[in-house]
Amino acid sequence: MLRNTTPDAPGNYTFTVNNNSVVDLKWLHLWKTGGHLRCFRIRIQEISSNLRRRISRLSTNVILEYPVTQYTRVTILNNCTYCRQRNTSSIYIQAVTVEYKSSRENFVEIHTPSTAVFEGALKVMVDKFDSTILLNIPSVLNDTQDSTMHIVVKGPNLCEQYSEVPENLRALAGVKMDEIAWQAAQVSTGELAGVRFSIGDNKIYGNVRNCPLKPEEFYEIAIIVTERNSSTAPIILTKSDIRVGEVPPKHHELWIIPIILFLVVAGAVYYLYQRRREKLSKQLM
Repeated sequence: MLRNTTPDAPGNYTFTVNNNSVVDLKWLHLWKTGGHLRCFRIRIQEISSNLRRRISRLSTNVILEYPVTQYTRVTILNNCTYCRQRNTSSIYIQAVTVEYKSSRENFVEIHTPSTAVFEGALKVMVDKFDSTILLNIPSVLNDTQDSTMHIVVKGPNLCEQYSEVPENLRALAGVKMDEIAWQAAQVSTGELAGVRFSIGDNKIYGNVRNCPLKPEEFYEIAIIVTERNSSTAPIILTKSDIRVGEVPPKHHELWIIPIILFLVVAGAVYYLYQRRREKLSKQLM
């Protein structure tokens, strides 16, 4: 072993992108170490990211050091684990001796897939006053810039301007061939994630109409987030057996009831008064 010389650069890389975009990077032992190795220095530089909320620029160029505690000529690998969502990064590797002599850097370019996930469950509440279903849509962690949120409703009725559900979304939402379904929204995920949305308000969301619902009917809802040019499976939230109850009278209709009762009572009193007056008139005659 040559002492106090510059070590060889690590080479013969292999890497695996595991769940949650954790990268397991491996390389063969050095042919020439230049003395006892102190560590492997890993520098990770982000080239591009598709995240909607970018992380701090300070964390896009990270330097890590992995100590070599039992390095021998038969040591085969050291691991570098680095997690980042839907991005392209260059990972640079160099060997450092105990004399702080460093090898040249070698690098590998890695593309990590998306790991978007809902940050909670879908909460549903029926608004009985206007036959709508209120959705508290959870936020989406690791949301990307080109993601789209689709809200699919399955139920007994369609409005005139309903939007058909594409076949791929029908399969994801569990809509069978003979079942009725429509899209209530098709917008950028950032517009609806983490907010409240009303199913059945008859408004337009991303060129599709949010069809009104019928009272005393059951509905099923699926929220699907897809990403353009991504091999990652869409994320989905569903809710079934949601019943929209009978719509109660409006507030202005409630004011009519006492007025009607007053008129009925007043009419009855007037009728009785007239009958009694007629009887008195006959008796006097």
